[in-house]
Amino acid sequence: FRYAILNNAGNKVVNVTEAPTDMAIRRQWIACDQTVAIDDVYSGGVFSKPAPNANKAKRAIKQTVRELLRRTDWTQVPDNLGQNKRDAWQTWRQSIRALIAQAETDPFSIVFPDPPGDMDEDGL
Repeated sequence: FRYAILNNAGNKVVNVTEAPTDMAIRRQWIACDQTVAIDDVYSGGVFSKPAPNANKAKRAIKQTVRELLRRTDWTQVPDNLGQNKRDAWQTWRQSIRALIAQAETDPFSIVFPDPPGDMDEDGL
């Protein structure tokens, strides 16, 4: 048996579990199928996916951009790469920064560009 465990208000899935016996007698345990996931909404006896959260998506994009820039700071040090490769990394980093502005208007269609090299090794 597969069950969705609901929060105290009984409207949000906080866990999904398997049980060897019928646990439907517990108020917060609702029998479900394989498609139910944590954070799904339960209303009127039906599970549904929550509405996308634009603010959460924007925060995730900003966090990813900051991490990518941090991981590639080394590419902008003159002694690390030749001018052409450093310029390619600089252009890529500018396109990554531009995603933050794009996320303000449409955070659900962001496409991260491929880096011009290996960001953790030698940049080539």
